[in-house]
Amino acid sequence: MILTRLVLFTICIVLLTLSTSALVEYFMCQRPEYNSKLWNHGSIQTYNNCYIYALNKPKTTRTRKTSPGLGEMGGGEYNTRDFGRDYSNYTCNYFDQLIKNDIPGAIKQDVDSIDKVNCPPDHYEIALVLDDNKTPNKSGDDDFHFYRKDCDTEFWSHKPGSAPVTKKDASGNLILDPQHSDRNFSNHNYYKFCSYYCIPNKTGTYESTKEELKL
Repeated sequence: MILTRLVLFTICIVLLTLSTSALVEYFMCQRPEYNSKLWNHGSIQTYNNCYIYALNKPKTTRTRKTSPGLGEMGGGEYNTRDFGRDYSNYTCNYFDQLIKNDIPGAIKQDVDSIDKVNCPPDHYEIALVLDDNKTPNKSGDDDFHFYRKDCDTEFWSHKPGSAPVTKKDASGNLILDPQHSDRNFSNHNYYKFCSYYCIPNKTGTYESTKEELKL
């Protein structure tokens, strides 16, 4: 009897020491699930790129890769419009405008570590990095790339263009924080870390596609 009471008392102490956000995270995750079967499916992998992956909006009907600033047709929220993107502008400030055009509820986090990111309820973390014309020791086209934090894991994941989704960086290490991971890939060196963002966790498109593919 005494042992049972001691165990119950210990459990109560542990629960009391958990923060409210930790309890919410445990019982109802506010981030996307990591579902490689869906994202690597033949009807999804080619045209659903890193931006769509970060927004968690896979569609089997996409016929081209998209990019920030195209509004609803590019993966943005309903009734958002094409920003009229300048494809020669690869600066963090400009991409900030494009993201907020597509996702009006996006909240930029100007911090130097993922540990300092503070997202409100029903939001999750993504990160933007750039390869611009000032990229050291790398030739090729300018490019953007996104990472996202997944549910029930401490790691981040990403989808490099038409390639499969992965939780690993350019060195093959699991990504604990995209800002401090290796982003120097064979085709692009995303040396410029722009920012973390908190974006609304809207699962309608994902759930519809998951049901469509029976995954």
